[in-house]
Amino acid sequence: MFFSSKLKMLKKYPRLILALGLLVSACLVYYQYVFGNSIFIFNDIGADTQQQYIMQYNSIVNHIRDGNFSAWDFTNGFGTSMLQLNLFDPSLMILYLSGVVFGPAVMPYLLIYIHIGKIILAGLMCYQFLSCFSFSTGSRLLASYVYAFNGFLIVWGQHYQFSMIMVYLPLFLFLLEKALHRDRFSPSVAILTTCIIIYSYYTGYMTMITGGIYLIFRLFFMENLAWKTRFKRFFINCSSMLLGICMGLFSLLPAFALVNNVSSRLDSNMGIFQRIFSSIAPYPLEYYPTLILRFFSSNLEGIGNADIYMPYRGYTNYYEAPNVFFSVLFVVLAVQYIFYLFHSKESLRQKATQWGLVFLTGAALLLMAGSLIFNGFSSPFSRHTFVLMPLFALLIAKMTDVIFTEKFFHIPGALITVVCSTILYFLCYKRVALTPSVKLNILILWGSALLMILLLFLVSRKKTLSRLTPSALFVLLASITALSVISDSHITARGRSSVVKGDADYFDYLYNSDMESLLNYVKNTDPTFYRLEKTFARASYCMESCAQDYRGIGTYNSTLNKNLIEFTEKIIPNMNLFNFSRTTYRHIAHDDVFATLFGIKYLVTEDGNYSSDAYQLVKQFGSLYLYQNQYAASVGRLYTQTMDQATYEASAPSIDASGLLSQTAITESPGPLSIPADRLSAFTKRNLPDYVSYDSPALSTFLDSDTKAISWSTDVNIPLNPELSGQNAPVTMHFNIHCELPPAITFITNNGKADTSSFELTRLTHSADSNYAVSLTIPADTRYLHCITRYQGVEFTLSGVSFTSQSPAGSLSEDPGIVVNNTTNDSKLTGTIAADRDSLAFFAIPYETGWQASVDGQPAELIRTDYGFSGFYVTAGRHTFTLTYSAPLLKEGILLSGISFLVFLSITWISRKRNPRQL
Repeated sequence: MFFSSKLKMLKKYPRLILALGLLVSACLVYYQYVFGNSIFIFNDIGADTQQQYIMQYNSIVNHIRDGNFSAWDFTNGFGTSMLQLNLFDPSLMILYLSGVVFGPAVMPYLLIYIHIGKIILAGLMCYQFLSCFSFSTGSRLLASYVYAFNGFLIVWGQHYQFSMIMVYLPLFLFLLEKALHRDRFSPSVAILTTCIIIYSYYTGYMTMITGGIYLIFRLFFMENLAWKTRFKRFFINCSSMLLGICMGLFSLLPAFALVNNVSSRLDSNMGIFQRIFSSIAPYPLEYYPTLILRFFSSNLEGIGNADIYMPYRGYTNYYEAPNVFFSVLFVVLAVQYIFYLFHSKESLRQKATQWGLVFLTGAALLLMAGSLIFNGFSSPFSRHTFVLMPLFALLIAKMTDVIFTEKFFHIPGALITVVCSTILYFLCYKRVALTPSVKLNILILWGSALLMILLLFLVSRKKTLSRLTPSALFVLLASITALSVISDSHITARGRSSVVKGDADYFDYLYNSDMESLLNYVKNTDPTFYRLEKTFARASYCMESCAQDYRGIGTYNSTLNKNLIEFTEKIIPNMNLFNFSRTTYRHIAHDDVFATLFGIKYLVTEDGNYSSDAYQLVKQFGSLYLYQNQYAASVGRLYTQTMDQATYEASAPSIDASGLLSQTAITESPGPLSIPADRLSAFTKRNLPDYVSYDSPALSTFLDSDTKAISWSTDVNIPLNPELSGQNAPVTMHFNIHCELPPAITFITNNGKADTSSFELTRLTHSADSNYAVSLTIPADTRYLHCITRYQGVEFTLSGVSFTSQSPAGSLSEDPGIVVNNTTNDSKLTGTIAADRDSLAFFAIPYETGWQASVDGQPAELIRTDYGFSGFYVTAGRHTFTLTYSAPLLKEGILLSGISFLVFLSITWISRKRNPRQL
């Protein structure tokens, strides 16, 4: 009676009960973030949240608060389009509004509550979708509860913007299910499609594919309709989706232009059909063990990097590996479902349809082609697994009812599940579990599987014990499922390197009153366009400029302009932090030529005795010191000579790029100011033999005296002889690294002084025989290089060490010839040019579609300069210029969206007139 009364309450208030259950469970999963001292921002496996996302959110809020409603953002690296950011995620809009009203510092505290809110909404939307079918209330609640904690939402949900699609997708399928039973246009499908597309064209694309497949299966394989009606409804619903896409073109077209014209992600030597044909093949073998284990848990192969408590040792990385965990219950019921299809009394068409879904799901997971199609034919990786989650929820709801009502239970299938889960959990318990909490989670999952199978076996028996009624067994099953789901979800959030509430090193540093006073001082005293950088960082490796609202050059941008990537690779690889997606000034802080060339006019340090030939102290602001570049730092500069890329690349290994670019701009092809190749000899690097003090006693235990290779497993000091350079200029160290793991090394230069940042090298891919060629530019007065490895006990070897110094010919002219005004709109720059003769006007602004130039009111052709930047030719004399940025295809997108919206209103009005009771 007790359990029966509780189930009656479930039937009366199912959504309320579900919401409360999800809230309580989410609070248990994220206990340390709701009730503890941690903030839902990470600096370990989810480092993107601290390093990139929260900084971008700060940038959006700062733009709104400053009234700088531009399509371009100069606080993000050398500059980037604002349309790359998550402007239309409804959950993040709440975050932005809070930041605008209460200040950006409040946003980190709200992230966990927004995340929990999306978990609850995801469960409710799944329940709504399942309500379209004849499942029992209990099975719908159970499947929806599991859906709210599915592996994709829990793992990728930590990246904030990925989780909203788990709310949208079941709602989208619910609206499609309602619409496919009617012979009319569905306004709700069109509107939701627009919301999904503008939220994320990436997940929106995958959702539309899923919607199309759903309509095909439901209309052509599962409904008893006339063929004319099937095609009509399919066409109507596809048209509703297409109209929704068209209404979102104001966001979709600019996004497409950005990815197509700027990002290197779509670059490939193969055409689209070649990629498709080559991907009709299995993944590498190591993918499949990870896929199998991910069905049993999201955490059996670890969750993080090698330097934290639970290192990941699976396929690719913790996030990119297939996220298919849908509770242990799903594994048990999925095996039962396969056997049920053989024994079911359903019609042949129903069975064939379900087998078709099984094989389609298998293809999406087992073949590279499946993920390639869902990922826009760019590359095969497993971010598309979220589209399977509603299907998994359907399976749980169906099989729960089958077992409880039809009393079906396949004992051999259950034994197979017991044996397989026992073997897998035991192996992972011995191989991966490194902490008591992880071991306990594995035991909970394994014990849950056994108890679930036992309970389902008892349910299937015709006669059960009097006290073990089906209602009681269902409650026990739901309780065990909740325990296993909460346990596994908690592991993804437990023991993380997260920001602490009220942490002075984060909040007092990032939202610093001294920094605010400093920036206000510069803003009020300098009317020109300038860049400012720091020699230190704590809150983010390279994006603090977004939060603190100043123009720097550091960024973490996963869709970084491919021209900028080429610039760093060809000219100054030292700017890269870990990989090309991250660039930082601190790695080139000692190179005054590049700092000046980039327009870095001001430098902020925590050292009042900062040693630099270029920068002099201006003023102290509390703990911060403001320095000004004594050279003519300007984002714009005139060149009277150029060199084409082919000529430069032919001699690049021996050329000092810093010296060359101080005198010469590099263009894609020869131009009117091109100089002959023999002029390059003036910029040849000088070799510095014996720059390492190999005879130092401190190096003897790490040195192979025959090969001069240096090996260490923790750290080592490499003594240098800076006097050999003969000049006060940076020195470049060239070497190879060999190691058993992907290299993760910190090189501390300048004798370990706090005012000079370390250089951090990380490679994400690795093979056992790999040698990594590295060039590291260090300050001229460096007397030793301190090398520290992240992997303690793993041996690293440096070999082939050589040194070169910059050429003495490189020095920038005292007058850049260009003055750039500091406008209040990042999308529009104005200024003046004073050219003694015909010149190339170079601007340290990314070469990107959307920028346009005019000189004296007349259009000027922008050309790609120095691989990644913009320029145009000018004649001798004084000129005014304007540089403006308009997001490519934005105007066209707004126009088409407006037209589509008028079409939408017209169709909706006509449909309402024809069917007033049905809309």
